Amino acid sequence: FKERGARNTLLMLTKQQKAVGVIAASAGNHALALAYHGKQLHIPVTVCMPTNAPITKISRCKKYGATVHTVGSDIIEAKEFALKIVQEKGCVYINGYDHPDILAGQGTCGIEIVEDVDGIDAVVIPIGGGGLIAGCAVAIKNLQPDIEVI
Repeated sequence: FKERGARNTLLMLTKQQKAVGVIAASAGNHALALAYHGKQLHIPVTVCMPTNAPITKISRCKKYGATVHTVGSDIIEAKEFALKIVQEKGCVYINGYDHPDILAGQGTCGIEIVEDVDGIDAVVIPIGGGGLIAGCAVAIKNLQPDIEVI
């Protein structure tokens, strides 16, 4: 689901924003999704990852062409560093769980559930940062308001 949000967000950027590029703080999957789709769409991507991020995720982001900064001991410090780069370079910061275009992209999972499964009473969605459930809840409730989203 991370890649759905990342791709949607990159597609929604203005021409100028696409030229300047995007930045995110992530320990892994959001960074990978942005790096992969940034490469596909020719949009520069910078990711700031904590020093304890899995080396495989760091190397894959680099493989996809992202500029990777490993900084700080946690995601909070990585985000602070990313926001400094935003101030310096004017790139777009893309949060992995509360950016409206991220939520819209992740919400496509909810659309598929409603379209593919008949007679749904409830949908149980896992929660990490909350982006998946937020996007899916909006989509599901818009299509079928009687479905309970848990």
